[in-house]
Formats: sequence, C-alpha cells, structure tokens
Amino acid sequence: MITIYQKTRLSPSLKKIKAPDRKGVWISLTSPTEKEISWLSSKLLIPPEFMASALDPDERPHYDTEGIFKIFTLRIPILDEKKSFKTLPLTIIIAPQQIITICLEENEILEDFEKEKVKEFYTSKKTRFLLQVFHRINLYYEKYLDVLEKEINLIENKLLKSFRNEEIILLLNIQRSLVFFNTATRGNGNVLEQLLKGEVLKLFEEDKNLLESIVFESKQVTETVEIFNHLLTNTMDAYASIISNNLNIVMKFLTSITIILSIPTIIGSLYGMNLGLPLANNPYAFWLIVSLSLFTMILLATIFIKLKYL
Repeated sequence: MITIYQKTRLSPSLKKIKAPDRKGVWISLTSPTEKEISWLSSKLLIPPEFMASALDPDERPHYDTEGIFKIFTLRIPILDEKKSFKTLPLTIIIAPQQIITICLEENEILEDFEKEKVKEFYTSKKTRFLLQVFHRINLYYEKYLDVLEKEINLIENKLLKSFRNEEIILLLNIQRSLVFFNTATRGNGNVLEQLLKGEVLKLFEEDKNLLESIVFESKQVTETVEIFNHLLTNTMDAYASIISNNLNIVMKFLTSITIILSIPTIIGSLYGMNLGLPLANNPYAFWLIVSLSLFTMILLATIFIKLKYL
C-alpha cells in the first residue's frame, strides 16, 4: 500500500495527496507489492534494488548511498498478534525532493506520524523527519522493554510456586525477544554513529544536538537490553533450580506418606499368615495390633516432621 502525505509550516495539517513527485512529501509504503515498487521506482527514478532490499525481513541496519539517493535501514520493534515481540527492517530513502519509508508491516512508529502525535513534524524537513523517526524507534524500544519487565515480574511470582516448565518456556520466549532487541539496537547504534560524524547528511546545529541526544538514548536502550538479558539468564538458572527443589520436596513428602501408610499393611500381612504368631489367641489381639500400627505411624510421622519431610 502506498500513501503520500504532505505537511509544511504553511500547511500545518497532515494531508494525503496523489502526486509522488511533488516537493516535500512523505511517501509511505507498507507491505508494498512488486507492482507498487516498480511504479514508484519509475516515477522517482530510484534504483529498483534499493527498494527491493527493503523487503528482506532479515535486512540488517545499514546506511548506503547511490547517486542522489541516501538509504537508511533500521530495525524496529513490533508487537505481533500473538502478543510476542520481534523486529523488522524500516527503510528510509531520502530523495532530493521526497522522503520514502518502506516497512513490511504496519507499525506504531509510523502511525504516530500519520496520527500527528509527533510535535514539529513536517514532511518538507527531511533530515528532521529522519531524526524524529530514529527518536521514535528508541521510545518504542523503551516502551516494549517496560512491558517485558512487567511480564518477567509476573512470571517470577508464578515460578515461586511452580512445579511445571510453562513459566520457564515463557521466560525463554522473552529472552528470544531480548536477543532480537539486542542485535537490532546494536545495529541501529552503528548507523546513528555514522550519521553523527556528519559525513552522511548535512546537519544544522539544532539537528546535531538532537542527533547526539538520540545516540545517547540508543546506547541506553542497548545497555538496558543487555542488562535485562543477563538478569533473565540468571533468573532462569535460579528458577530451574527452584523447580527441581520443589519437585524434590514433593517427592520427599510422598515418600514419607508411603512409608507411614505401609506400616499397617506390613503388620496386617504378617498376621495374615497361617502360622503361630504372638497374641494369636488373645481376645484383644485386633485392638492391640491396631494400636501398635497407629503408634508406629505416629512415631514415624513425628520423626519425618522433625526432619522437615512433612
């Protein structure tokens, strides 16, 4: 799907237009078809391979240039329908008169611009728009890290009383998301560092200050992801041991109960044999045997309680 937007200081409301070759427009491609890519490529004379690479879901963060076109590819966080996290490439192409974004799926980052949630956003200011996208990416990484932290805390509370592997599997899924985040934020940081050198785009002083802030944010996000990943690994190791210990406690309890309940069975079996046995002719033999069984069971139960088996 291709959507073309325009917003300038003279026309401060974001509006949709149909002309992709107009000056100062933002062309947004979401899950584009080959036909749409071919059409836009011919309209703006963008090399087709530039746009084709943006459709690779495994595309790594990088910066490239081809003549008058500059391409930035970053990986952005996505919350899918299954409520799990992944990353996808977001490609931004800066043309002489337009800025083009290409993404395989709809995402909250670009939706914020479409819904005009970003202050001082103008499609005519291409460099500022690029930096605002970078900043928005960092914000959503931070937002999703907060979500992951809450999920980890909820799972940890369940693990304290758990004897199953389900919670460990949930933590593994979270760790998988953190690995994706770690790889993506490191790559994004490298692109931002290139941009900060000033050799990629011409930056005004105000833009350079904003970029420095974004680079700092990106480093913080990367460090946070690494800390979360390290803590989660330690947590999984600790709780794997807790689950094993909980299982041992249950086994000790069941073994103790089995031993206690086996006492009357053993005594009853002995007195079920056709042999001469003590108390065989005693009229109170039954009650004496029952009393002996109960006494032995209580004695064993007391011992197991002191040993903390029960």
